[in-house]
Amino acid sequence: MSIRGLIAEAQRLPRPFTVDEVRGLATPRGIEAAVARGELVRVAPGHYASALHSESWSVRSLAACAWMPSGSALTGRGALFERGILEQAPDVADVVVPRGCHRRGPDWVRVVSQTHPISAELMPRGTVTADAPLALIHAFAREPEYSRESLVYGACAAGRIDPGTVTELVDRLPRVRGRRRLVRLLGNAADGIESHLELQGATTVLTGAAFANIVRQHRLTVRRDSYRVDAYDPPTRTAFEFDGGQWHSRPSQRVRDLRRDAVLTSAGIATVRFGYWDVVERPQWCRAIALRTLAERAA
Repeated sequence: MSIRGLIAEAQRLPRPFTVDEVRGLATPRGIEAAVARGELVRVAPGHYASALHSESWSVRSLAACAWMPSGSALTGRGALFERGILEQAPDVADVVVPRGCHRRGPDWVRVVSQTHPISAELMPRGTVTADAPLALIHAFAREPEYSRESLVYGACAAGRIDPGTVTELVDRLPRVRGRRRLVRLLGNAADGIESHLELQGATTVLTGAAFANIVRQHRLTVRRDSYRVDAYDPPTRTAFEFDGGQWHSRPSQRVRDLRRDAVLTSAGIATVRFGYWDVVERPQWCRAIALRTLAERAA
């Protein structure tokens, strides 16, 4: 096969090619010329890819797994993405290696080492991925402060990570960056909190003896259709929703919210919705509305 054939094959398949593979398809001189022209890229030691795909997660994750030492695994956001817990692939591949392993990798790989045994799994796509609890701990350590809440709540809300299991692992690991905050967020997630707005609502609005019966993240089934509400008061059949602007301001979501409220109303369930700014800027007003609603419905 000519160098053009190799480049065409690399463009067709978004994966890394080993040195042996590319040498079997083209001459060393042709390969070096293609690299010099920018048509082929060395994505990792001993691995090439088409420039077209060289920065994709599909290529980088496989190249990272081929590069990393035995007993290592993808971790952090990349591992959570591989497991379907996060929707967006990262630009950087985090790799956890056994302590004492030293190897220089490409600039898009970040390495963390640990003495605790690394529990990992071979995924269908061919990547070796750390278990979800360990991956979340490592992702949290790298996450900017402003998005740590959404990372933990989002991962736990997906139903693929048990907050209690992560907390147990945190207790066993000798070093965890941001340990106190992570444990606190995991505790909130275990209590059914799925966003910062819900946390605000739980601590400033639906708090106190009057809301002792509140069930968080409650699922209601009406005529075989299932609906999940942020909070529910069983004695008064009242649902409370905290609407973040990112999702509930969209026209399509607003229509779905109205239809859902109508269905729940047909089953005798009243829905009280609080918007983001009301919860954040005037929680006492929200609390007063919630208290009056429960009192009226109880009567």
